[in-house]
Amino acid sequence: MNQEILAPLLGSDHPTVKKVIKLANEILAEGRLLNIEYLYRRAKRELQIPREGLLTIIQYMVNKKIIIDGSKFTKDTILNNSFRNLIYNFIRDNIGLHFSVIKRNLMKNLKENQIGTGQLIWHLEMLLKFRLIKSFMVGNHTIFIPVEFDENIAKIYYHARNMIRNKILRHLIIEKQCTRPVLHEAIKESRENVYYHIKILIENDYIIDNNRELSLNSKLSKYIIEAIQYLSHKKELNNKII
Repeated sequence: MNQEILAPLLGSDHPTVKKVIKLANEILAEGRLLNIEYLYRRAKRELQIPREGLLTIIQYMVNKKIIIDGSKFTKDTILNNSFRNLIYNFIRDNIGLHFSVIKRNLMKNLKENQIGTGQLIWHLEMLLKFRLIKSFMVGNHTIFIPVEFDENIAKIYYHARNMIRNKILRHLIIEKQCTRPVLHEAIKESRENVYYHIKILIENDYIIDNNRELSLNSKLSKYIIEAIQYLSHKKELNNKII
């Protein structure tokens, strides 16, 4: 098997990669921690894959976090744990939440003392390690999202979860543009709060201030509208989120 030919074709669905993943899971089922050198020796002996091709496959699996040296999991088995699976699906289905909100919602949906903060952090670290999720900071908040989701778009969802910012964005979607006083009157929140959240949205380039006329940033309007529609279904727009 030519290494140069194999490398560009590799993927988790590649037949030979699937064989090596299956062998890795068999090793773990024996109660062993995964040792990359041991996996290589067994794969070479049992699967009879030429050396260069096997090295390429194992390196691919390590780079993609399909396997991790010293772990008792593979990417195939990491979600077998019911709590970890629940956490992953919650993050996938609720874009733009930070740690405290994830914790609060999971605790609410589970029986008391079923999972503690330490356990939640450990499961999140495992999901991060195997690149099923990723995290980024917004101010003092750590946001967790599926690894395939764009961070800049997720940040829009985070901001749109705030009730006042959501109202501002909704109004600009409908009216296209308006002044601060008109927004304040339409949203029916205190002037100080409305102006503060307008400032945040301007600082993040979600809305544009053009001679005191406010409007959505046309380059981001598609994603802003999608975020508002998504959160409308979720019904999670309240001040407690942020």
